[in-house]
Amino acid sequence: MTTKGALTRGNIVSLFLVVGVAVAAYWSTFVDLYHMWSSNEDYSHGFLVIPLAVYLAWRKRHEMLDKATDSSSMGWGLAMVWVILYVAGSMGHIATVKNVSMVVLPIASSAIVLGPAAARCMMVPSFFLLFMFPIPSEIYTRVTNPLLLISTTASYHILGSLSIPVLQDGNLLSLPDYTMEVVLACSGIRSLITIMALAYLMAALMLRGVLQWVMLLLASVPTAIAGNILRITLTAVLAYHVSPKAAEGFSHTLVGVATFIVAFVLLSTCMVLIRWMFEPKKR
Repeated sequence: MTTKGALTRGNIVSLFLVVGVAVAAYWSTFVDLYHMWSSNEDYSHGFLVIPLAVYLAWRKRHEMLDKATDSSSMGWGLAMVWVILYVAGSMGHIATVKNVSMVVLPIASSAIVLGPAAARCMMVPSFFLLFMFPIPSEIYTRVTNPLLLISTTASYHILGSLSIPVLQDGNLLSLPDYTMEVVLACSGIRSLITIMALAYLMAALMLRGVLQWVMLLLASVPTAIAGNILRITLTAVLAYHVSPKAAEGFSHTLVGVATFIVAFVLLSTCMVLIRWMFEPKKR
């Protein structure tokens, strides 16, 4: 029997057992993820995903323990799903399937140890783990190319409205004495992933209800695109009004940080508006 509202010795043993299974089963995956986070700036935020997911689960600990029940068929069914995904991903060398199995593992374990209600509480931190995995190459290519063209074209029109002479040729912006290539790193996919992860975290901490979550996650997409367009535009402005060297190196990094802050402010504003929309009217 599971004791409600208290963490029993059996729960602690089960927790360490699950952690041990996860480390043993996904050790090679963690090593690959570490190298990707270290070398690819698009996923450098991955170092923060697991600690933040643990924090989100820790915030739900009292709710999970209060609603704890004996294990049900749901938990063993999810465990079977995890086994199928893990075996298929490992034997077929399909990284995406194996990564998804990692998300299923904590949900299935919670359902077995603490019951279905605890598994539902574990869904939010578990799905947050998706942000630490690489986007499948097919989806990455289909997303980055349109984002690249959108960002370049929008920046071209903004620069023209600022009376800055500029020509666009695909992802090239030609200014007097300077040609700027909007490469894949500046397509917006980097800021899109980071901003969406931030939106998910903000929704988990500040919002209630599926509709509010969906609204904030949807708002994160144009927010990230707008921030990237601002970054490209500011870089071109620096190159034209200051010097081409001012658009590179430290200044380029500084512009990236500034535009991320602007995107964060926009996202926070969207969150405040969503909360205001759903706030009960005071009598």
